[in-house]
Amino acid sequence: MTDVVAGFDVGATKTRLRAETPAGEAVVDLTWPSGDWRRYSYPVRAKRLADLLEEALGAGSTLVALAVGAHGCDSAEQCARFQEVLAPLVDVPCTVVNDAELIVPASGRPTGIGLIAGTGSIAVGRTSDGETLYAGGWGWFLGDDGGGAGLVREAARAVLRARDRGQDDDPLIGHLLQALQLPDTAGISTRLTTGTPEWWAGCAPVVFAAHRDGSAAARHVIESAGRELAELVRTLADRGASANRVVAAGGVIVHQPPLLAAFTAALGDLVPGCRVEVLTEPPVNGAVRLARSLATA
Repeated sequence: MTDVVAGFDVGATKTRLRAETPAGEAVVDLTWPSGDWRRYSYPVRAKRLADLLEEALGAGSTLVALAVGAHGCDSAEQCARFQEVLAPLVDVPCTVVNDAELIVPASGRPTGIGLIAGTGSIAVGRTSDGETLYAGGWGWFLGDDGGGAGLVREAARAVLRARDRGQDDDPLIGHLLQALQLPDTAGISTRLTTGTPEWWAGCAPVVFAAHRDGSAAARHVIESAGRELAELVRTLADRGASANRVVAAGGVIVHQPPLLAAFTAALGDLVPGCRVEVLTEPPVNGAVRLARSLATA
């Protein structure tokens, strides 16, 4: 039997599990769809992760510690409740944090603010006395500005405003209608209200395509999104989080340079001296590092 530590990164779209030996050798590295994760109760979430873990590890490995970074655990209280339900199922030392809390440890940095701009958006940091602080993560209906779903929501608003003004020449209009498979703007609201946040986020590349085609509306949407992400960081800094650096992750900000540039520029204004890094390691590595610290505590 081989002792292993394991970490889950449960995002809005994908769930990734990685398990390693004490020497750092990967034993398991698997990915599944997250499905309707946020709609599950804590017992259902815990049972799902425990079942995935048991099936993945099989009979040849002995779990000694587990860390979970979970989308939808947006407060210390929510993390504690989920951990309380999960711990008896795995019967080893375990911890549950928001998935954005994996970003800084995954980068190998000791301190900083983790920022995710993927399907949604959230920032997480810690004060000098170890208190975890959260900003954003409200979901696509109320927030998630700078995430994929938020970008599409704001792009739709920009297009509908242009329609009301009789302005139909901005490239964003054609790009968004093509993505939504609509003949005109009249059906935008109905089409979006029947889609999931993940589907919305899948349409986000059209905003950047329109930007490349010279869309003033798309440029405004992207610049506004970058500033909203920077506001999340300033909120945490104002509350005492260590803000010497931000480590950014998530498919939108990592793969769309205009958004990263807009965020970096806005952050320079709002939190002078805060450095921006883009995570180059999988966030699940942060979960493994947290699990390893539990195993050696």
